[in-house]
Amino acid sequence: MRDIGGIFGLGRALRAGGAALVLALLPASAGASIQAGPVTLDAGGTIMLGVGGFVADDTGAGQSGFQRGSAGLEAYLLGKVSAETKLDDGLTAGLYVRAKPYETPGERTDVPPDRQEVIKDAYLRLRSDVLGEFRLGFQADVRQNSAFYAPQVCDCLDGFFGTNSPEVTPAHGPVPENSTGADFDERAPKLAWYSPSADGLRLALSFGPGPSRGRLIDGRLDGLGAAYQTPSGVTTDPRDGRLENVWSAAAVWTRTDDEIGMGFEAGASGGKRSGADLVKGLNDQDPLVWGGGFSLGYAAWKFGAAWEQQNFIDLEGTYGAAAYRLAPGSTTRFLLPATNDIVTRTFDLGVTYSIGPVTAGLAWSRGRYEGLVDPADPKQAATNDVVFGGAQWQIERWVSVLGGVQWNRYDPGSGAHNLAPAAGLNAVYGGTDRTLNIWDRRYDGVALVLGLVSRF
Repeated sequence: MRDIGGIFGLGRALRAGGAALVLALLPASAGASIQAGPVTLDAGGTIMLGVGGFVADDTGAGQSGFQRGSAGLEAYLLGKVSAETKLDDGLTAGLYVRAKPYETPGERTDVPPDRQEVIKDAYLRLRSDVLGEFRLGFQADVRQNSAFYAPQVCDCLDGFFGTNSPEVTPAHGPVPENSTGADFDERAPKLAWYSPSADGLRLALSFGPGPSRGRLIDGRLDGLGAAYQTPSGVTTDPRDGRLENVWSAAAVWTRTDDEIGMGFEAGASGGKRSGADLVKGLNDQDPLVWGGGFSLGYAAWKFGAAWEQQNFIDLEGTYGAAAYRLAPGSTTRFLLPATNDIVTRTFDLGVTYSIGPVTAGLAWSRGRYEGLVDPADPKQAATNDVVFGGAQWQIERWVSVLGGVQWNRYDPGSGAHNLAPAAGLNAVYGGTDRTLNIWDRRYDGVALVLGLVSRF
């Protein structure tokens, strides 16, 4: 889950983001492996740092980025450790943990510690050539773990920058990022199964009874307090919303022949809403996320595309305050969000070319967000386009230098936002002009990006 603070800055760590030049240290598949008797230990990690500058940005008076910060720094550290041992009958048992040793700078202070994303994954696993792999514990669902992404210059876990769910995104538009592999249940504890490969085909299933550990399923209204009101007049806090009986399914097919490689994947995730604040016809629909993608590679070329649709849920915190309706006669009290009307559709496509230690590429994503501009008109859709072009130079096995240009455009379409300017919703997202409605403002921005990538 990407923090909503990243809308106006360089990724999750920045509330007031800004001038985007980006330095980074990026995910690491490299690491240290130690054989200690019957147990094999493996450790590694990811470090990312970033800073940068806008070439053009809509930060003038009345524009969506008005009075937002002009500088930012991204700092990110992610470590992983695993241990496994071989048992009788060809079984392998192990433990996998992936975590940040800190709370993300700028993380919301109103979120309890159990909701902070410090430990990302922690699960036991049992693997067999015949039965496949079973995992039990805190983990992403199988749809997200199996999802394909359009190839990026920086092709890695927890992408640093680019067009698809990046950790760092230089933009001041109302939409922080587009995603085709969103985290559905915030890595709730679950049992997952991944089948053995049969002629390149693998199936996967997962289920968690829940409730999920703090999925903020209905957006966020930080800074406005917990004064939300149902149509019957009862105040409530939608941040208490949970998902339970979370399920996921995925299928992946891959094939490699000489210099040609290709693959297809499809997956879906669903769950049941829980909580006493559900209102029939308004926010009682059970969320569903589904999508797919394909990849094609020939020699030094890689091409791919992905698609995702999210129904009745705000996974990236994109809708936030815009998904809420003001209570009658009030500028600060809100009705429950009309999540039954929320639909997000996103696609992403890209191509890369590698020659020696250098990889260059171009990618484009588009998100269509129904109900974002005007909650009273769920079919009124805003669009968000992101284009990224750049290159990576791998100096050593564990370090690379990156650079590129990111272009963003947000288009609210026709219609008008129906929330009162006096509600101060702009301030929720880091702006200092509390009278500005950002969701009915067009946004264009261009940023130069530099990066440093390290693997250990």
